[in-house]
This record gives sequence, C-alpha cells and structure tokens, in this order.
Amino acid sequence: MRVGIIWPEKGEFLKYAMEDFVDNYHWWNVRRFMLDVFGRSGDTSKGYEEVRDYIMYGDGIKELGSILDRHRLVFSEEKQLQEFINLIMLAKNNTRIWENNGYTPSELHGILSKRNKNIVKFPTLQRQKIGRNDPCPCGSGKKYKKCCAMFDDAKTAQLSSDECRLFYETWYGLMGFVNERKRVIKAKIKPEYPNAVSDMLVHKVREVLWEKPEMIDEYIGEAELLQEKIDILKLWRKNHKKGMFFILEYQPEYAVAIASNEQGEDRLYGIKGISNSVANTLRRGLPAQIETVLLPFKGKIIYDSFISSAQIGYAEGARAVFQEMYDKAIKYGIITSLE
Repeated sequence: MRVGIIWPEKGEFLKYAMEDFVDNYHWWNVRRFMLDVFGRSGDTSKGYEEVRDYIMYGDGIKELGSILDRHRLVFSEEKQLQEFINLIMLAKNNTRIWENNGYTPSELHGILSKRNKNIVKFPTLQRQKIGRNDPCPCGSGKKYKKCCAMFDDAKTAQLSSDECRLFYETWYGLMGFVNERKRVIKAKIKPEYPNAVSDMLVHKVREVLWEKPEMIDEYIGEAELLQEKIDILKLWRKNHKKGMFFILEYQPEYAVAIASNEQGEDRLYGIKGISNSVANTLRRGLPAQIETVLLPFKGKIIYDSFISSAQIGYAEGARAVFQEMYDKAIKYGIITSLE
C-alpha cells in the first residue's frame, strides 16, 4: 500500500540492494555482548553470524534458543538472556534493509504512524511471549494456562515484591563491598534495586564472593546495616548451599530440586523464585540440571539471583532413575528452609 512516503536518495537507497548490508552500531553491541559472555571462540563468532542472519531475515525469535544451543552458547541466568534479546531487538529495529526501501523499521514506523495510525505492516521484533494455549515450556505436555501459568498468575512460587526488594538491596550491598575490596569491575555497585550495573558484571563479583564467603563476615563487621539485613547475611554465611541440582517438579509454592546432603543422601529442596518463579525463569523441560547457590531468606529457600541450566535432554531410562530418586527422598519430605 502506497502512503506517499518520500524515499531516500537513489545513491543511499541502492546500498540496501545488498541484503547483508548493516550500517548501525547496535549489531556491534550484540557481538561485543556475546564475546563478553561466551568468550572469544569460533562458536561465539559463528553463533553471532547465525543469530544476526536469523533475526534479520527470519520471522520472530522462536528458533533463537536452538541456534544458541547448536553453538553451545548458554547464558548463566535469565537476565543475561533478556539483555541479549533487548540488544538484538534494538539492532533489528535500527537496521536499514531492502524490504523497507532503505528505512529502518523504527524510522518507517514513525513515518507511517504520522500518516495512518493503523498502518504498521513492516517487520519489527518483539520479545516472544508464551501464549496461554501454547505448550508449557516446562515440558509437561499440558497447555501453559493449565500448567505453569497458574504459578505465575498466583505468584506463590516467588518472593513478594517487598521481599524481592529486600533481597536485592541486601545482595547488591554485599556485591558492592566485595567489589570494593577485590576490585573485580570498575563500576560501583550500589545497594539499590533495580541496579544500574549489568548482571553480567555483577556475576563476576559473585564468583569472587563464593570463592571466599568469609567476606560476608567482614561486610557485617564494617558496614552500617539494619539488624534485619545483618540477620539475613549471617544465615547466608552459615547456611548457603552451592552446587548442582536437578529440578524435578514444579509445585504452586516452589520448584522441587534434588541434591545430595553432606552425608551423601539425596534430599528434596523447595526453591522459590525471586522476581519470577523458577519455572518462568528456566522455561525448559524437566528434569533440568542447574548450578546455583541456594540461600536462606525469611524462612524460605531462594537462590543468589544467578542460575545456570545445562542444555541436556534425558531419555526414559534416565527419567525412571530420577523418579526412583524422588520416591526415596520424598520420605524425608521437602526441605523448605535452610535455617
């Protein structure tokens, strides 16, 4: 449909006859982000090229996860993935392409909106949402609305908004102290939520903390903290549990994970999400192997805001073994507090 748009000059326009023409720095930001997260390797470079081509010439982001898996590129937690998607959205919407007659989707959106608010036929990238009638990403085989959506809607499998804020303010305060002591990153981490420092940088500080958790004692001794935060930090120091876990089940109040205790016996742990349920954070089939640090918090079990999930599928034989482990461990109940 023609709407009386003034197209770019011919010389400018002809540059976009090359389908792979990219003239905006946003794609460099995407590439730089991938290098920072995944390191400099052939997998990262090839993964970036395939991601760019798919986003530019594909439809949506449905295959994005498969592309990353194919190149063994795994984000350590959901916030990194969200930041990555935001970057590729920005790059997509600010790239001049042939099908837009040399305009970026963002430019064309502004032009068309001024003339006819109902005309928005050009391609822009939106973050994919789970439809309520779509298969649930946990792999249960049920529709999302009949499965994990119930937990997400009720918000019973995550902290309350006040608890979430208290956790992050306490956590970022600790991260700021560790960073000042060890000078891990140049940015200053303030005890505030939301935080201005990217999760990718905070993750580097977090790794230093769990190599030397006694720094929590130093932080308590030197910082001026409310007693509520002191009590939380003391429990983190004494009762954190770092390691590998297998998420076996989602329940309305928490995700059920299995791991060995200090005596080598399998036990079940009920893990609450922080700002989202664990099910919403992982969005993958069960059983799911994860690595994280479990923390006690207000009589609940949460994790330290970072959770990595191995992209591993399990055949029926392995699932049967997990079920047997679950049946034995459930006799001892589900542990819902590390205190």
